[in-house]
Amino acid sequence: MKNIKIFLLIPILLFLVGCEYHLSTVDYNSADTPNELPIAETNEVNDKIVFDFNIETDEVLIDGRVAWSVVFATEVLLSEYDLYVEFLDNEVGNRIAILPYIVMYDFRWIEVGNIMIDGVFGTQFYERSVLYSVDNLLPSIPFVVTHRELGILPHRGISFVDESGERRYFAIMRNQAEPTERLGNFIIREFDN
Repeated sequence: MKNIKIFLLIPILLFLVGCEYHLSTVDYNSADTPNELPIAETNEVNDKIVFDFNIETDEVLIDGRVAWSVVFATEVLLSEYDLYVEFLDNEVGNRIAILPYIVMYDFRWIEVGNIMIDGVFGTQFYERSVLYSVDNLLPSIPFVVTHRELGILPHRGISFVDESGERRYFAIMRNQAEPTERLGNFIIREFDN
């Protein structure tokens, strides 16, 4: 009888050990999955935002939520949408898509100019001209345009009026750094006009 109890106890222990193994949690390294986007250090000169350095991101947060992102406009990506707005320009380069997640009122594709600020290591951007505009760019309707890089400073970007009635300006440029140096395909910098 004692042998039968030990014989029955062995499978029960193996079952419990097996259950404990399968119920254990996996400890993921939180450094591999950041939950916050990096923020560029800025300062102000004459009430205008001046960026000290570039920051990488393919998404823009407004009031804590993703407002829009920029991606390469591949045929596979565009086939996911029933409708998109495209601006055909004379530029030769990569097709990119602005993907709005909020309503972008009075949306503009703009030429971005820049001014070097004396005494500050940084650049002030401004809207030089409007290249294309549409009344409202709605969520799930991408804006597609050809984008070419000219030097190390952005020369194109977008502006729009957000839900609070504030006009926002963003310079967009391709990330030229190695992936190990800077994540993301694009560099987006918000500026005051």
